[in-house]
Amino acid sequence: MAVGQGMKPCIDKDLQKHFFKAPQQTEHLGKSNLTRNPVRLFFFFPLQTDVIVNSVNPLCGLRYGPVSISILQQAGDEIELEFDKKVTEIQDSQFVVVTKGFKLPCQYVYHVLWDSRCCKQTKTLRIAVRECLEKCLELNKTSISFPALGTGNIGIQSSIAAEIMFDEVLTFAKCHLKEQLTVKFVIFPEELETYMVILCYSFLGQWTDWQPQNQDEMKRNTFLRCLKLSAEEIQDQKKQFENCGLQVIKVEKIDNAVLMAVFQKKKKMMEGRTHGKPVSHRLFQQIPYQFCEAVCRVGFQRMYSAPRDPKYGVGIYFTKNLKNLAYQVKKTSAIDELIYVFDAEVLTGSFCQGHQLHIVPPPLSPGDTDCHDSVVDNVSSPETFVIFSNTQAMPQYLWTCTQNHVQPQNYSSGPRMLSSQNPWSKILKG
Repeated sequence: MAVGQGMKPCIDKDLQKHFFKAPQQTEHLGKSNLTRNPVRLFFFFPLQTDVIVNSVNPLCGLRYGPVSISILQQAGDEIELEFDKKVTEIQDSQFVVVTKGFKLPCQYVYHVLWDSRCCKQTKTLRIAVRECLEKCLELNKTSISFPALGTGNIGIQSSIAAEIMFDEVLTFAKCHLKEQLTVKFVIFPEELETYMVILCYSFLGQWTDWQPQNQDEMKRNTFLRCLKLSAEEIQDQKKQFENCGLQVIKVEKIDNAVLMAVFQKKKKMMEGRTHGKPVSHRLFQQIPYQFCEAVCRVGFQRMYSAPRDPKYGVGIYFTKNLKNLAYQVKKTSAIDELIYVFDAEVLTGSFCQGHQLHIVPPPLSPGDTDCHDSVVDNVSSPETFVIFSNTQAMPQYLWTCTQNHVQPQNYSSGPRMLSSQNPWSKILKG
């Protein structure tokens, strides 16, 4: 993405190649021999960038952490000498140390300083990203490459880190509209969750002036396949909607291979921890019309359908009880308004009681490094489930409904929004 008039969130095409297959043409910074495994670890960065961002524990220096070691190997000992000198001169409020790139294919390296004893690492991440961007303007640099900061030894959840980083870049862009700064996110092949969050935020740019490079390609595929209302596979669900007072107007099936691949990988990991026990529920979420296509493309996000009172945590809310959803719809929606409900498979796994202060699932037990997968409204009889990663939910069907019992027509190619002057005229006339 480029800050200012040209700022457009995108994932570099090379990075997309890294996600789906091993990189072939992108230059690497070095190798790591930190493991006895014969597989060599490579750390990739764009060929052209003014600034590379690195993560460093100031107590350990550049000889700790695979990326830091790789940078040191390629840049040479000079970068360590400069870093060690500057790190002793930093102020308490400083989160970034700047060194030259030396033998690296960049002019500067921005070293983000982490203190492993600090419990507010997400705050450090937010400030550090902002400081890196500001230093680019100070030094008149026009491009910077970020890895997924804080997701390794620091322990920030990948989806949280990606969301914070992208949010800071967009916020910075709004404040510097006249500046030009290209920002690249370097995503390693195994970082599926980080990739999906960054990709998701890129697509959110369709509702702003920031648009991904591959937007035209994505627009050609809506990932929706309209089903006949008489289709056998939906009859039980259709009755369930009707029993709740919702008349089904249209049903669409979501077919998104990328979302499904990431979801199945997450599901397999979760099933491995539970030894074959069920880890998912069929759950529902009402979504405003303007976000329906985004869900089909990149999955659920908490800002699409944020609850008025997020009393169980800052996450993505689903309900098990369709009657409760229908009741809320009738309280908040006009009687002639179309209602959009996603039917999803959600990986709830191990869950516990939710709390409004939760931004990630709490640990399984105090001091435990393993965490629950979700939180709920009532552990003994849960109806509301909250997840904190969109890779845990796969949209399966999009149900378009109304509260009125109007005879459904062929609505597969017509507009979804109804005329405000005569709301039912388009449906009744066919």
